[in-house]
Amino acid sequence: MAAPTPLEKCIESLIEIFHRYADVDKDGTSLSKKEFKTLVETELPNFMKAQKNPKLVSEMMSDLDMNKDQKVDFVEFLALINGLSMTCEKLASMKEKKGKKGDARDTVGPVTDGFKAFDEDPMVNYSCAGRVTMAAPTPLEKCIESLIEIFHRYADVDKDGTSLSKKEFKTLVETELPNFMKAQKNPKLVSEMMSDLDMNKDQKVDFVEFLTLINGLSMTCEKLASMKEKKGKK
Repeated sequence: MAAPTPLEKCIESLIEIFHRYADVDKDGTSLSKKEFKTLVETELPNFMKAQKNPKLVSEMMSDLDMNKDQKVDFVEFLALINGLSMTCEKLASMKEKKGKKGDARDTVGPVTDGFKAFDEDPMVNYSCAGRVTMAAPTPLEKCIESLIEIFHRYADVDKDGTSLSKKEFKTLVETELPNFMKAQKNPKLVSEMMSDLDMNKDQKVDFVEFLTLINGLSMTCEKLASMKEKKGKK
């Protein structure tokens, strides 16, 4: 197996970070309220520094907890990463359009500029431009930065910048997910993946659709890792 790429490392980090906190109470499958609070405060310090709402963490957990079991499982945790990633990517693109030098990849740093909620519903939108003293980015914050940077590195090839063409998507998958691709036998896999991801059928993959790919791979890898761990405990 080849050394993991930055994108593969990001997927590994999402799984490792989730389980590091979910395993505190020996449950391992979900985050309790206390574990979730510790994770957010420790792994998203720049986001937390910009917040004024003392009930924010509780409100975030309530919005993420779709099945209302008072816990956040891995799929629900990914919804948090999606929300932060989508808003940071949107902000980076907005900053680029306003005439700042460089491209969206140059403005990815906003993830480390501090997060600031700008919508009354804490799970609808997050801004990555809170005017606070910045802390060094954590591995989770770096992961969010990587998702944005990697997407734009390939989406910008044809100067479009907002989505991946078929060619760009193929290059991204083959370059950034080599270990996944090596295990595949289906020669039509990339085309089928793009077809499944392309929800609006515009023959392109936008950032939200790209995150769907990351979600799918993360959930599959997490499930396999959990199964392997259970077998090892027998």
